[in-house]
Amino acid sequence: MKTKLAILLLKTLLIFNVSLNLCAQVTVGAGVEPINVSALEIISQQESGPRGLRLPQLTATEVDILASNINQLESADKSRANGLMIFNTTIACVMVWNGKEFKSLCGDISPAEITFDCANMRIYPNNGLPPYTPTGYQQGLSLDGASSYITIPATVTKAGTYSVTATTGNGYSFITEGKMLDVGSYILKLSGMGTPITGNDNPQYYDQITLSSNGEKLTTGCTPTDLQTIPVAPAVGKATFTFNCGSSVVNGIYTINADLNSTNTITVQVNVSSPGYYSFSAEAAGMHFSRSGEWTTGGLQSVTLLSTGKPTQAGIVPITIIGESSGGNVTCDKNITVSYRAIKIAGFGGGTYQPGTASTVQSSRAIIQSSANFGATGTVPTQGLTIIDGGYNRISTVMSQNPDIIVIGYNYHTTAADNTVLEDFVNNKKGFVLAMTQDNGSADAALINAICGSSIGLTYGGGGGVVYQMPNLDNPILNGPFGDIRNLYWGEDAGTTFRANAIPAGATSLSAGNEIIWYNNFLWIGDGGFTSGDRTNSDPNIWPCMNDSQGRPISKSYRLGTVYNAQFYANVIAYAIKFVQANK
Repeated sequence: MKTKLAILLLKTLLIFNVSLNLCAQVTVGAGVEPINVSALEIISQQESGPRGLRLPQLTATEVDILASNINQLESADKSRANGLMIFNTTIACVMVWNGKEFKSLCGDISPAEITFDCANMRIYPNNGLPPYTPTGYQQGLSLDGASSYITIPATVTKAGTYSVTATTGNGYSFITEGKMLDVGSYILKLSGMGTPITGNDNPQYYDQITLSSNGEKLTTGCTPTDLQTIPVAPAVGKATFTFNCGSSVVNGIYTINADLNSTNTITVQVNVSSPGYYSFSAEAAGMHFSRSGEWTTGGLQSVTLLSTGKPTQAGIVPITIIGESSGGNVTCDKNITVSYRAIKIAGFGGGTYQPGTASTVQSSRAIIQSSANFGATGTVPTQGLTIIDGGYNRISTVMSQNPDIIVIGYNYHTTAADNTVLEDFVNNKKGFVLAMTQDNGSADAALINAICGSSIGLTYGGGGGVVYQMPNLDNPILNGPFGDIRNLYWGEDAGTTFRANAIPAGATSLSAGNEIIWYNNFLWIGDGGFTSGDRTNSDPNIWPCMNDSQGRPISKSYRLGTVYNAQFYANVIAYAIKFVQANK
């Protein structure tokens, strides 16, 4: 009996298989022929209600496993997977295998995968001190998003779209959304919106935050009980006041890329005509200041704004302090001086020709040691310059002291070993080299070629007292913080200048006859005495670099015209400081 049933079943399957092979086109759900171009047609019977095609339902993890399995197939089998379709339940989207990966049909970018460091979440404005208690939230006072926001460190492990929200259930919330185009670490800023409905002085009833990412509530360290609560002050009217801006002061020392601390504050002075709630905020170049509270009396009042963040640019940074007054916002504009870090400069050569051996009044040293030029409040604010004297020693002897800038003057000539160290210093360690050389064309050309990867040669130019015109190029050396010297002249010292017979690829000539070559963080000048000079020498044929009684760069009258070696030198050092701060 079992044998007969098996034979019957086998015959049935064979007949069914033949039928399918004979019919290249199939319709499911109705007894009609499919259209000519359709291999399979599915029809929903209207009497039984609308129907659809249900694809395999896979989570994002399962999609990744399936993709891995496909990629392990042999080439022929793998190509047959092209067009494979599934429904990703994690992102609620149909996905298609395109031969390399599953692509979502819901848009160009699927949701990002992000983990959050909620322990370091910050709510602004706050009191500026750990644990950074939020301040300034008041019943009936709308959030403006500029001063009311949340920052959360986040790590993106898969690029894509994101929408992160923080809700309170009290009429206001915080949100950020967009696209993460690459994996890595980010600081997300959620801007506040809405108006607190109720206020309460009891910490037991402060507003709890619920964090969600791409519609999913966060867990594990990010639940409402893990996060800070937000105190919302009961309604009180805004104070009416005006700034006494001239008496408002920026406090502390600011260094680029250095975290602000308790000394970095802004003390504002205001005239209060009507007491009440106040809130101040200011933001510029990565620095944030805020403070809020309530005045119970009028008259002259002082408030110290606390800081967070770190400066992202050096120099004079304008910042606008905004105060919320009942008659509308009032402002006060101040400047914050942000300096570069301390810089080490190593000099090679002798006499007046390099900063390590020049006297305090000779320009090679005086210009870079002048506080008016490179002090904490100088033209280029810097937290000090340390000079290392390398003399005529080999370049490698100072590398253990970690110099940022190397200056080579007369009459130093590098060896092949020196060139190897300098090439690594410029191209890998991202230090800056200013080389002022003459009298040994083969050695000086070898230095240029080692750093620039070129094969140029050097020829002789003019002698003592000759001047050379600089081009009309807008770059930070010819047009820098110590002057715009485009189309002006520089002067040759007592020797004979070298000039390049060609410009290395990627380099720029900063002198009409190729006597100066600029290559990113390397600058060569074919005159070893370019920075020679002091405050009093008036000889029109030598020492073309002058400085005044405060070490500031000044021009000099030369035999064939006025020369600006000092301004050029100061602009070079300013550019070098900025470069190594950003890259080294």
